[in-house]
Amino acid sequence: LWDSRAPALIIAEYNGVYATCKVGISSNYSNFTNLTVDLGLSSGVKWGTVNVGATTPFESGDYFAWGETETKSQFTQENCSTFSKNIGDIGLNPKYDAASFQNGTDTYWRMPSDNEYKELIDNCTWTWINMSETGGYKVTGPNGYSIFLPAGGYVDNTSNKYQGDKGIYWTSSPSNTTVNATILSFDNPEEGNTNITSNAHFSRYLGAAVRGVIDYDPMITDIGFSRIKAKVMR
Repeated sequence: LWDSRAPALIIAEYNGVYATCKVGISSNYSNFTNLTVDLGLSSGVKWGTVNVGATTPFESGDYFAWGETETKSQFTQENCSTFSKNIGDIGLNPKYDAASFQNGTDTYWRMPSDNEYKELIDNCTWTWINMSETGGYKVTGPNGYSIFLPAGGYVDNTSNKYQGDKGIYWTSSPSNTTVNATILSFDNPEEGNTNITSNAHFSRYLGAAVRGVIDYDPMITDIGFSRIKAKVMR
């Protein structure tokens, strides 16, 4: 689907080589921020096209400790404001929800729960692709529309680990201890690990990506990635 009201993204493939192009006609949008994709899931949740802090789908975006709304240069237990604190689900709470705070509390953006990531795993087709910027999963919903989740790794102290090979995304759901929270986790299947899970436990102080979702907001433009494979002309 291409919507002339907003830029759309076409992922083109030729002999295993992928390229992207951004398409638009007289659009006021300068990036993919605030755009959503309806994947045709029964929950009706619409998924953001970029990570929080990114302007294109293939950027890792900013990294956040769980329950913190601003990125930072160093991630430690000592500077994590939610470490060892008893906090429930943080979805739509701008005090703790990075997607809500960063996108504006009046837009209804929020972090997805672990169950919403599970819905994504159970009902979508996950295809690993290597882009020029990074590897990651193209996630195609039942209606054929897709989002891309880059494998941005995570940050421990000041070190980015496994960038390009591992995807770590915070959910809004706490864990069974006050030092962990729940993540979506996946690895590069080309390295032999095809496991994708939505309920792994991860230390809250570590820096991970955030992808926003939205239930409904008429002010947000809805787009879909093209289902058509475009040929790359040489």
